[in-house]
Amino acid sequence: MAAAVSIDDNSRLPENVLELEGDDFYRFTKSMSGALLTEVLKIQDIDSVFIFLQTSDIFEIFQHDSTILRDLKSKIGFDSNDGTFQVKLGLKLQYEYISKLLKSKSDQKYTKSSSLTSEKIDILLRKHPILLSLLNSYENESTTNDQHEFLSLFINTITKNLSLSNTSRYRYDDKLKSFAVCLYILGGKTTYEFVRLNLPGSLPNLTTIHSLIQNNDDNLTEGKFRFNKMAKYLNSFGVQYAYCAEDCFSTPLSGGVPSPCHFKTDSISQLKLWMDKNEKAPMLNIHCVQAIPPPNQTVASPNFILAGYGTSNADNKYFRAMRLMSGFYASLSNFDVHVDSSMFSIQTGNWSWYFLRSEQLFVFMQDATHLVTKLRNRLLSATAGLQVGDKCITMKHLQQLLDNEEMIRLDHGLTQSDLKPTDRQNFRSCLRITSCDVLNLIARDDNSSGTYIYNESSSSEAEDDDDDNMDDEQLKTFKTSFDGLNIKDSVPADQDESYFKIKINDMNKFLHKSTACYLLTRDNNRLSTNRLSRVIQTSKK
Repeated sequence: MAAAVSIDDNSRLPENVLELEGDDFYRFTKSMSGALLTEVLKIQDIDSVFIFLQTSDIFEIFQHDSTILRDLKSKIGFDSNDGTFQVKLGLKLQYEYISKLLKSKSDQKYTKSSSLTSEKIDILLRKHPILLSLLNSYENESTTNDQHEFLSLFINTITKNLSLSNTSRYRYDDKLKSFAVCLYILGGKTTYEFVRLNLPGSLPNLTTIHSLIQNNDDNLTEGKFRFNKMAKYLNSFGVQYAYCAEDCFSTPLSGGVPSPCHFKTDSISQLKLWMDKNEKAPMLNIHCVQAIPPPNQTVASPNFILAGYGTSNADNKYFRAMRLMSGFYASLSNFDVHVDSSMFSIQTGNWSWYFLRSEQLFVFMQDATHLVTKLRNRLLSATAGLQVGDKCITMKHLQQLLDNEEMIRLDHGLTQSDLKPTDRQNFRSCLRITSCDVLNLIARDDNSSGTYIYNESSSSEAEDDDDDNMDDEQLKTFKTSFDGLNIKDSVPADQDESYFKIKINDMNKFLHKSTACYLLTRDNNRLSTNRLSRVIQTSKK
């Protein structure tokens, strides 16, 4: 059997194995690992040794449910009780065997091509001082630690790829591929190409990036909760507890939860009808889960996005859900939430102020950012009347600082926009109105003691969360006209679902769906930085 052959024995491989493509490649895989594994490769268009070595897991695609894959999926594996797809062990071992064999052959080629005599090395060091700098750097132990692991991988990838005459043979590690995808998403196409072209051999081309993104099974679907993936993610870190936070059209509910992919269409007429008739979602709800590491683990894992969807009124629904789950003067008639093996007990003692059940499945709390912005909104409210004892709490005490002609902005750091309640999530304003300078100035006036106490309590909350917040001010535009629209004469087959087919002057054109949504949004005056980088403002017709 194939598994009995040593990995180091390359006698079964043809000399030109690394150059095999098309039918020659499929005949080779069939002879080595059988027809079933070859079918798996064919259905994904993995038609060369080069592409095969670039693929991290050929079975990853079968985690998706597709009618095209269904027949082949039943042949190569089965679905387990937890909903995950398991590949048959024999087929998995065949894949691992041929993969290791080809990688071994590839590494041998690199080793042979890089054999240098000491004389050649001396000549190269004199001719290229950068090589001596690299040797000195690697000689330092601090360079070889985990902090510089990616840097070493990055340099090694560039040098290996530049030694090849054909750019189509460039190879990239999985970690570098992940870095490349992050750079493309965060920086955009122009930034990515600028880096790639100026650092040849360092990053894969755009075709590879699009393929990696398209084949990634971590893509979010609006309104779909990824509980199974979240469980696998937390298990990978050995975590049992996590913290969940929440920070478009209003997505309809189905059975009390958002309906996934409800507003999905390939018709631009249908999209326009929705824009004209349906309620637009003023808010985007994102559920983030933060793993709580055990005491012996010092580094926390990254956040996991559980779900995202548009909503028109989140607070009321969340508040009712929290009351029902925690048993705060509310209960579900047909479902005992508190009867669960995962419940934990809270030792309340003689807490006269505690009105919840002593056994809970979740603990609900208000994060500092939302809490301090709510305190600010209440302070700036024109209708709310606040007092501490007989002392009045009012924004007029802050307005007096701005109106005082003897003071300048350097004295208090305030602007008039800080006292406008229209931007209800202006966290930076919270920091300014609770700053030490403002508190010291308010304290000079005996009549402002109530406002001083109120702002000082808000200041403690703001300081707790300041380090974890970035400036999230959004760029605003008051124009509704744009040029440089993403309209094309033709699109690749794998991108067809991202475009509307329209007619312009009796000619078929393709309009990107995100562009169509923006064109049909009449009252939107906010642009994300990503969209701003793709769209040039001019007259819209």
